[in-house]
Amino acid sequence: MTIFTDLISNVALLLALSILHSFLTRIWKRGEMTGRIFAGFLFGGVAVVGMMIPFHYAPGIIFDGRSMVVSMAGLFGGPVTAAISALIAGVYRLGLGGAGALTGLGVVFTSAALGAGYHYLRRKNPDVIKPLYLLAFGVIVHISMLLWMLTLPWPVAFEVLQKISIPVMLIFPLGTLFLGTLLADQEEHIYAQKALREGERRLADIINFLPDATLAVNSEKKIIVWNKAIEKMTGIKAEDMLGKGNYEYTIPFYGERRPQLMDLIWKTEQSIFEKYPLVNREGDSLIAETFCGALYDGRGAHVFAKVSPLHDREGNVVGAIESIRDITDRKHAEEEIIRSLREKESLLAEIHHRVKNNMQIISSLLSLQSKDIEDERALSLIKNCEDRIRSMSLVHENLYLSKDLSEIDFSDYMKDLSVRLFQVHRVDSRVVTFSSHIKDVSFSIETAIPLGLIANELISNALKHAFPEGGKGNIA
Repeated sequence: MTIFTDLISNVALLLALSILHSFLTRIWKRGEMTGRIFAGFLFGGVAVVGMMIPFHYAPGIIFDGRSMVVSMAGLFGGPVTAAISALIAGVYRLGLGGAGALTGLGVVFTSAALGAGYHYLRRKNPDVIKPLYLLAFGVIVHISMLLWMLTLPWPVAFEVLQKISIPVMLIFPLGTLFLGTLLADQEEHIYAQKALREGERRLADIINFLPDATLAVNSEKKIIVWNKAIEKMTGIKAEDMLGKGNYEYTIPFYGERRPQLMDLIWKTEQSIFEKYPLVNREGDSLIAETFCGALYDGRGAHVFAKVSPLHDREGNVVGAIESIRDITDRKHAEEEIIRSLREKESLLAEIHHRVKNNMQIISSLLSLQSKDIEDERALSLIKNCEDRIRSMSLVHENLYLSKDLSEIDFSDYMKDLSVRLFQVHRVDSRVVTFSSHIKDVSFSIETAIPLGLIANELISNALKHAFPEGGKGNIA
């Protein structure tokens, strides 16, 4: 066999090793130390295979890829892996015997030691598995291999170095670079997959931790997320729902297969909008409230739902996620508040009505009493009291007729008050006119009553004293 044939066998060996190493890194998750021990046996076995098809320089003196294999065991697996692989390869090399047995053993353990040393260097500087560093590592390993050739008997050692040095330094460092790059790429790929799985697990844990019921579908509208909260809400386990499509996920909510809010992410259909009494859009998200009659074994529940699209790196919609919150208690509380408010409004309206009636009774009694009073000063005082009572009564009457029992429209109040005072004082509104510039002003009852009394005094005094008999004018 020639050195080039040996190279071909070593390349085949490297490819086999890369495949086996890929398998190895997948099973390392069973236990770190167990994985390293297994790796040691794997690398050692591959080194043995390489020694079965070596380049024979002379009886008992062989060259193969064991130096690359064992050094890679140390670099990627650490001292435990390096020691086990070196022990296996060393025992096999001693078993082969010959003049180069001890030299071959030295090459094996030196390569393993260099690989383990590079392993620790890699912890401090991850860049050591970059191509330039790997090539330098291959040069160092195989210079040490050539130095071990000096332990062969003379003049054989000199002849070996003279014939093998150039092929070894041209082929084996490049082989180390090739093998290290393959293993590093596969290792990076596997660790990236592991990180992705861990990220997916963390995301699943976060979604399961969410207090709101959450589901998500992919572009085929098949369930990809069904968290713990929605399991509790619907009574359906995630394993029974994941992967289901054809609107299977709407049955626990509505008792039938039907489009729901998240379908509006893909297309706008009026028929879907009509199924929800309230739908709002916030950016690319949709918010709605509805009643789901099939929830909780048919008892039903009012729910608040928010849907957002899921995008890929290019921004394309690849799914949708929906968060659902049970707001039944809130709805019942709102209904109770509305009912209680209506009762209080009705009671307050009744109070205003009765206060107005009582004031009208007092005004009527004063009017009856005034018929028996002949003293002009006393009669004027009685009339003034009637006017004031009417102005206060008018406030309660307007509040009773108003939709808002907390405030009164003072513009309307002034118009009604002026009309009543014109009637009481028997003033022709065609002779004396009244105009108000008050617009869109409302006051509470605490403010409206004193203001009404002030307005009553001002208008009454104007009607009594501002216009002589038959005089014309305007009260503004």
